[in-house]
Amino acid sequence: MTELATTGAMSLRRWVDDAPAAGVDPRSGYVDHFWIPSLGPTAVCLARTLMRMIAREDRTVVVRSEDLRAILGLHGADAPTALARAMDLLVEHGIVARGGIGDEVELLVRSRFPHLDDALVAALPGDLGVAHGAPHSLQAAATLDAPLGRRRAQGPHLRALSLAAGVDEILVDPSLDPGQLAFRWQHVIRLAEEARDDAVLDWAPADVESSLAECHLACQAMSEAIWAAQRAVATRGAIGEDQRSDLAGAAAGIIDWLVSEYPSASTSGFEI
Repeated sequence: MTELATTGAMSLRRWVDDAPAAGVDPRSGYVDHFWIPSLGPTAVCLARTLMRMIAREDRTVVVRSEDLRAILGLHGADAPTALARAMDLLVEHGIVARGGIGDEVELLVRSRFPHLDDALVAALPGDLGVAHGAPHSLQAAATLDAPLGRRRAQGPHLRALSLAAGVDEILVDPSLDPGQLAFRWQHVIRLAEEARDDAVLDWAPADVESSLAECHLACQAMSEAIWAAQRAVATRGAIGEDQRSDLAGAAAGIIDWLVSEYPSASTSGFEI
């Protein structure tokens, strides 16, 4: 797409495909940590600029190449070539596509970055390739000065990074609808509960670890049952028999733990 070096203006339209919600928000840490090393800062900055311009799906935006160069801070005799090279990279990796008829320059721009393919992951420097192999919710949590290494990507540290990444995604993506927010917050709550439970187990004396672990499992089952019931009410307007059964079973699990750990409570005013 080297004609961008000399063209006066181009039309931008949002690239609408079968999975418009797929991919990565352009503001996410995933883009900073994995796409910048893959494409370079100029191409990533160009992609983010174009994505902002086509934020509205039904809108066509006309932009001049010299304005794009100015936005990106490209100056001097090499500026047109640098812009064209960055655009070529976006086309090569499926972020932008060429449209239009004849001499008309039209660009179709995705609203989100795709995930890196295997070839790009293999080319990542240092430990970033290892970090990209972590579960999806952790990938954006890798930091540039402390990527997720093989030894660090485990246990409580990994869970803490996942928790931070989940909260970050909620904060940086204002386009999430209420249902998407609810699912993400449930994920954050689950991770926070697990991190809390790990900390309590590390803190507690060894002779009560087993009892606490059983308590944690019973409470987690109750939390999951409540979440399932909330989803049923939100989507169907009522709690189904499965949700009622799960709630009753989770409540019974907590009561069973209480009775097994504190049997004297049943003879001192504690009724089941």
